[in-house]
Amino acid sequence: MTKPEISLWVLGLLSGNILWAFLMNAIVFGGGELDFMSQLDQSLGMAGPVFLITGAIAGIVYFFKRRSTTAMWTWTILLLVTLAVLSISGAKQAVS
Repeated sequence: MTKPEISLWVLGLLSGNILWAFLMNAIVFGGGELDFMSQLDQSLGMAGPVFLITGAIAGIVYFFKRRSTTAMWTWTILLLVTLAVLSISGAKQAVS
């Protein structure tokens, strides 16, 4: 993979992660009362650690495999699984 392709992939993961955080913020905390900057702050607070930790694990995979494609797919799958688990627990919290 070339560097621009990797950059676009990472940008796609980041934007999807932030979109997920905006939606979870609206579902769990009822983000309607807050202004946009407060919602952005809460969303980045939720999305940042998830993105960085899964990225660190993908970096470890890259260190051992030396294949960017393998590392990026690992990052994507880890991020999707993590967001799914967090969405399920967030939906349960919103219902109760």
